[in-house]
Formats: sequence, structure tokens, C-alpha cells
Amino acid sequence: GWGNSGSGLTWVKERLYRSPGSFLWLAWPSTRTLHGQQLMTGALVVIPARYGSTRFPGKPLKLLAGVPMILRTLHNAQRARKAAEAIVATDDERIVDVVRAAGGLAVMTSPDCSNGTKRVLEAVQRFGSDPYDVIVNVQGDEPLINPDHVDLAVSVLTETNHGEAKSADVGTIAVRIAAEEDLTNPNTVKCVVNARNEAMYFSRAPIPSMRSGKIDLKHGRARYLRHLVS
Repeated sequence: GWGNSGSGLTWVKERLYRSPGSFLWLAWPSTRTLHGQQLMTGALVVIPARYGSTRFPGKPLKLLAGVPMILRTLHNAQRARKAAEAIVATDDERIVDVVRAAGGLAVMTSPDCSNGTKRVLEAVQRFGSDPYDVIVNVQGDEPLINPDHVDLAVSVLTETNHGEAKSADVGTIAVRIAAEEDLTNPNTVKCVVNARNEAMYFSRAPIPSMRSGKIDLKHGRARYLRHLVS
């Protein structure tokens, strides 16, 4: 397994059958253009952003210190050293207009995409994945995403370990949960791994469950992880 890094992050290897469409593409390096802009080889970060959220309509365009959330997410994704390009995949022209006005790349996708992974897939299919080695999915409502986390997500799929090729085709980042409120918050996605750090499943519930109902995050035997980026 890959274990914990010095930053406290854990690399998790996901099984390819985890969910339909949840996979990354490996491609031969090349060059191409999108909307007249030349694209570089390397990793492509795709940021799915849906306007019509049931809980928070228009969230991608809400201002954070005067800047739309989607632009803050895009900017931090662009700061990743291993990201050749970062684009926004959306279903709304208003988001496209904001991104392109700021000099970013945006792709229109179908409003029928049922989740962010399918939106990423459609965006990549629309203009091709040929120039890129890895596709990274960064959620649009992560304006504080750490660029180093994006680099870590790329490294596990592109770099070798002591001369041996990495054994995973798909990966995600998980970090240990330190606060009980995060563990019980259904908006925090938990990740359960086996002894080889392979993801077994993801849940919004605290897993493993404690029979006593008491959870000791500091001294307990169970290690609780939260999902960060895929």
C-alpha cells in the first residue's frame, strides 16, 4: 500500500467497478486547441459545476470575497504544478460566460448528467482526452482546494515507486477525520479502505460504527477517513 504521506493524507486505490463511469483515462501525449487556445500535455483537471442545485441554486456563482466560487476553485486548480490545464464542465451558460470572461476554459454539458463524474466524462468526450495523461475531478464547490492535493492525485497515477509501476488506474485522496462533528456530518463523505489502502466503499454515515455509540477519534482503534478529491 501507499500509506500516509507527511501531510497526513492517505492515497486510496479505488476499484474500477466502484461506480459506472468512475474511471480515469490514460492517453498518448500530443497537442491540440480548444476555443483557439493551445492545450498542454499532462494532467487535465475537470471541475463539474451545476447551477441548479436543489439545496443551493446558483452556488458556483456565489461571491466569496467578491469572486465567484467557481473562479476560486478554478484558480487553485490551475496553481497545481502537475495540472497542464484546468477546465469547468457545466450545464449553464451563465457559468460558461463567467469562466470565459476571466480567461478560463469552460465546456457545456447536458443538464441530464446525474452526478459530477458523468459530467466530467461528457466534458472529456466533447473535446477529447488525447493530450492528457490523467484526468482529475475537482468538485466545483471546493474553492479552498489545495493545489498540492491535486499534484498528489496526479503523482500516484503517473510516478513509479522504487522502479515499479503504480498498481492503480484510479485513485482518490483521503485524510484522517479529527473532529467528531465531521464524522457525524452527512455532508462529509467517509472512505473505508482495506489493509492495502484500496477503497472498499464510500458513505455519508460514520463507518465503522461503534457498538457503544461512543467514538474516540484520538485513542480509538478505528481510523476514520474523509474523501477529498478524485
